[in-house]
Parts: sequence; structure tokens; C-alpha cells
Amino acid sequence: MSVIMEKLLSLIESGKTIEEISAIMNLSFKQIYNLITILQNKGMEFKRKYYEDGTMLYLMKKCLNCKNNRGNGLIEKTIVTSPQSQDFKAVIISDLHIGSTYERPDLLDNIYNFCIKNNYHIILVAGDIIDGITFGLDHLHDNHIDQLEHFLKVYPFDKSILNVAVLGNHDLDPLKKMGLDFLKFLETYRHDFINLGYRQGILNIKNDRIFLFHTLETDSVNLPSFDYENLKKETLVIEGHHHFYSYREFPNYTKICTPPASDISKYSNPNFPSSMLTLELTFNKSGLYNRGVISQYLLEPNIVKINQTDVSLSGGRIKNNAPVMNEESIPGKQKVLKK
Repeated sequence: MSVIMEKLLSLIESGKTIEEISAIMNLSFKQIYNLITILQNKGMEFKRKYYEDGTMLYLMKKCLNCKNNRGNGLIEKTIVTSPQSQDFKAVIISDLHIGSTYERPDLLDNIYNFCIKNNYHIILVAGDIIDGITFGLDHLHDNHIDQLEHFLKVYPFDKSILNVAVLGNHDLDPLKKMGLDFLKFLETYRHDFINLGYRQGILNIKNDRIFLFHTLETDSVNLPSFDYENLKKETLVIEGHHHFYSYREFPNYTKICTPPASDISKYSNPNFPSSMLTLELTFNKSGLYNRGVISQYLLEPNIVKINQTDVSLSGGRIKNNAPVMNEESIPGKQKVLKK
């Protein structure tokens, strides 16, 4: 094993964050991702720990069948928050359709710039990140591999921003047509993506959670069946696929349909422009969110807020005295000088 690999593994095992490793080894985040991929190809396994400010830790997997999902195949991931933090905020986007003539990488750049300027570290992505090549849209490529490589070139990156993504019907296209798993592709090449799987997944925050969903046909792929009524068991549901923004409160849950951050609405819903959402949640002492603010922003020519909705998210839940989970001090923040 090379000296650089030994150094990397030593820093990972000592609990250094990726930002600390970057500073100590004088490597970019992407260079570290590449080294981790080489180690994974040699048989090593890592899991990742994510924090609300975009911090990420690699942890060595030292167990068999270490899984991060429920028995029904539903993937759960967690963002750890500081014990002092009673708020959580994120940008929400969907239906990017990268690889089609409806893609708008310039809007994605604008969204990232908005996040950096306004201290947003989490982007929730509600599916259809890529377009596939078998749907009835105009495609920029004639094969899936070129489309995925194009995605790597045009999707922005910032070391303080994490993307929490559920994958949709267009994201499934490479797997259905040629066995190319976009989920595995993201796990390998974009470590800043927290992947919740195809169709649905859960993001845990403190003692609560957010359910992300995107309509998906399951023919010809081995995915568990899904009952749409299960959405009603969640307090906050964020859904892609529909290409317009809507917000509805039901007796026990709130559903947000996410607008597209692309020109796909010109094809499907011409009256609904490209836009993004922001979500701000306030947590009570039981670690459950009970209030929220949802704002919609137009993406061009400049990002401009066009509406804001204050919502109650209690869902009839009862406060309890259970300890708040998924909280700890964010590591490394006082030790590293930014590069």
C-alpha cells in the first residue's frame, strides 16, 4: 500500500472529517473521493456520516451486512445536527432532466450560488436528476454512459453542500435498459450525494424524518411494491415528478410537490415556470418539527422569492420525554483553516 493511502486510512480511522483530511494532505475533496474509490475497488468498505453544515466523515465498515435500510427495502439516511440547533433548513429541487434539451445547468449554478450566499448546506433532490434516453424528449446523447459523464461535468460541486436524493423513473432508465445503476454511479463518483434509493426514502433529522418520493414504474426491475397510502404515515412528504409546485395539508401529514429546476415544464406544464423551494423547520424539545416555512423562488433571470407559506407540521403528534437522537457536536470546525 502506498504512503498516501496509509496516511488517508490513518486519518479516517482517527475520526478526521473530509475537510480536515483535505487540509492535512493538501488534497481536494474530489482527489479524496478518487482515493476512496480505489480502496473500495480493492475490497474496503466505508460508510459516511453527514452533518447539517455539510461536514462529512468516512467510517470504516467492520461488520457483515451493515445495512442502512428497513426490512421492506426502504432506505433511511441521517443528517446529524448540533444539540444547540433547533432549526433545520434546506433547498428543494426536482426534475432536472440532465442530458435532455430541457436541462438548465446554469440554473443549478444559480442554486448553488444561492446556497453559498445564504448559508444553505443541504439540497433535497426529489428525483429525475438525469433524463435517460428512451423517453420522448430531445436527448443530447445517444447512450447512457455519455449522459452520466455529462452529468458529472455539469452538476455543480461545493465542499460545504450535500445533496439528499431520491431517484425517479428517468433515473431508472439506464438500469432498465443496460444494467447501469445510477444509484451506484452516484455512490462512486459523487460522495456529496446522500442517496435514498429509487422511488422513496427517509431522511432522519433529530427524532423526526422527511419522506422523499418520486413516481416510479417497477416493471422489469426488482423493486419492492409500494402502497401510496404509506405516504399518509409520514408528517412531511416531498414529492417530485409532477413538474409544478403545490402544497397541501392533510389531517396527519403535509405534502409538497416540487417544481422543476429545468425547462421540462415548457414541455409538460407551460404555465409553471422553473423554480426551487426552501424549507425551514423548527424543532421542539422532543426533537420533532412542529413549524415550518416553505418559500418558492423563480430561478431566472435572477433568483427571486415569489411566495412564502407558514405551516404547522405537528400532525397531531404527542410530545414525549424520549431523548433526542442524531445530535452531537459537529467535528473539526475549530481546527481547520479553510483552503
